[in-house]
Amino acid sequence: MRAVLFLDQVQAGLGTKHDSMISLQVEKGGYGTYNMFEKEFKEAGIQVAATIICGPDFYFNDEAVNQEKIAKLLAKIQAEVLICGPCYDFHEYSAMSVSLAKYCKEHTDCRVIVALNDKSNEELIQENKEKITLYKMPKKGDVGLKDSFRNLAKTVQSLYQNEEIESNLIY
Repeated sequence: MRAVLFLDQVQAGLGTKHDSMISLQVEKGGYGTYNMFEKEFKEAGIQVAATIICGPDFYFNDEAVNQEKIAKLLAKIQAEVLICGPCYDFHEYSAMSVSLAKYCKEHTDCRVIVALNDKSNEELIQENKEKITLYKMPKKGDVGLKDSFRNLAKTVQSLYQNEEIESNLIY
């Protein structure tokens, strides 16, 4: 399966939470924090073709234009799955990812998933859990992080294959 990651500037290693105007960019293959879960993805047959990076303020500054650009990139890359995250408990990144996932679900052939934690995202989760696949992610640095990466890969596989996803893994 051909996947694309969507990361904010922090998870991409391009800045801090204060550098939220990092412009939209694309890197070939996995990038940034991908090395934390690369093994699990490869074992699951998930090929990360590219990583799309964007700061939340840049994204929301011109949301419609950025959504359209990303949708076109996904088509050009021939992505089958868009994986937004892991967003952990970073609310701005989570909000940007949910916005993009909803758009891409409606305007592309990509399956979409957002990996986030409920700590600072409860309202976002409640408003969107029936609309898109929201994967339960621990807070960054929490216990069970390694297991969550293995389960994320398993959930992406199930999503791609249109199989039922284990209810304890999603919101």
